[in-house]
Amino acid sequence: MINLSMFARKSRSVDMTPMIDMVFLLLIFFLLTSVFAVPSINSDLPASSTEQKTDKLESLVTLKADGRVLVNETEVAPDELEAALTGIISESADKVITLAADREVNFESIVKIMDNAVRAGAVSVEFLTESKSEQ
Repeated sequence: MINLSMFARKSRSVDMTPMIDMVFLLLIFFLLTSVFAVPSINSDLPASSTEQKTDKLESLVTLKADGRVLVNETEVAPDELEAALTGIISESADKVITLAADREVNFESIVKIMDNAVRAGAVSVEFLTESKSEQ
């Protein structure tokens, strides 16, 4: 008789341990780097003693002292501001714009931003300030 068990295929499996280790290392890396993320736009915000904390800054308009306007960290020309605001307001659930203006910005510039936000469909405009204790 011929012994065919010698030629039978053996079940082989791939060792998943190195891949699982890499997935956990990547997960830890992304969790740690997301905690240390900071806003990239530096603004000299006005101080307020009656501030309210918020974590949602999905519709952020930044008005710099030199006249530049940034919508969600992207610089926008003054004549394209209303179109940019319409785009982010249509994606927003609460239709609220958060305005971060430098201390030296004149009131007329702030009113122009507010007018553009209302024409774009914003329900309200919130102002981003610093706490007086942070000064």
